[in-house]
Amino acid sequence: MKFALRGTCVLLALLLCCRNGKACPSRCSCSGTTVGCGSSSQTSVPSGISSSTTKLWLGANQLQSLPNGVFDKLTSLTYLVLHTNQLKSVPDGIFDRLTSLQKIWLHTNPWDCSCPRIDYLSRWLNKNSQKEQGSAKCSGSGKPVRSIICPTTTTTTTTTTMPTTTTLPTTTKMSMVKVPLVPPEAFGRVMNACAYFPSYIFLHLVHGLAAVPLVYLICHASQLL
Repeated sequence: MKFALRGTCVLLALLLCCRNGKACPSRCSCSGTTVGCGSSSQTSVPSGISSSTTKLWLGANQLQSLPNGVFDKLTSLTYLVLHTNQLKSVPDGIFDRLTSLQKIWLHTNPWDCSCPRIDYLSRWLNKNSQKEQGSAKCSGSGKPVRSIICPTTTTTTTTTTMPTTTTLPTTTKMSMVKVPLVPPEAFGRVMNACAYFPSYIFLHLVHGLAAVPLVYLICHASQLL
């Protein structure tokens, strides 16, 4: 009879300490899918939190930091309570996998709002403003964390274009009888034998002949008559 009673007590103790086949985290109370670790002098997020947890209470502790990826497996989490701790910042992406999250408490923490340290949290709170309960405030200024906008860092690329050299054809001493359709720089300064100028020959000189430096169109007068 004593052995049976002792066995029953052990079984009850196991049922109280265990949840879904897993032990409740140290200094926490567990009920169904709710894990309560608030006001328990926790200095770090306790290990052993079941991945099926839907509500996690970590408020009113001495948490100073959150390890990167500490909540990654808690994809069923709907409530996350982190208020009244000593948190100054959170790792980038720490809340990104909490796809079921509905409410989060982050107020009453000494948030460091210097950029870029606060950038992720500020952007996340702006994107998920309906989930924030209370208001996370910057330490010192008291401004809402989500009001902080960090400047975007851009990289300026300078491209240097190297000058190119164009080789122009020579038009001097060629006994030309017709002016070729070439750029103005191609005209030489030495006499040729131009017999006539077609009416269209200077149309491509959009700025007029005044834009052609030191160009002499020297032809035999007798050939132009």
